[in-house]
Amino acid sequence: MEKGYVYLLTDFDSFPEKFKIGITKQEPEKRIKQLQTGCSGEIVLLRTYKSKFYKKIEKFLHRKYKKYNSNGGTEWFELPDEEVLTFIEECENAEKMFIPLIDNPFM
Repeated sequence: MEKGYVYLLTDFDSFPEKFKIGITKQEPEKRIKQLQTGCSGEIVLLRTYKSKFYKKIEKFLHRKYKKYNSNGGTEWFELPDEEVLTFIEECENAEKMFIPLIDNPFM
């Protein structure tokens, strides 16, 4: 199973400040450059988490933070500071839930 990254970035020029939770197989910095091309604000990478469960972790976080969705989008959120600060911990907790799937032949 190939590893990828779950990342948290922000558009510092947005008000209220918006955060994007996304995934990439490449180095997150390359993904940020791609996103910056289509964005007028300054995009800054805040956190990254590498895992073979990166897709599942992203989906878990999108569901967890659904109440913070920005403008009905699926990846941009208006997160409270506490959620930003505990992003890596939330990724770790989610990964622990998915580890048993490795040994499950039905998943």
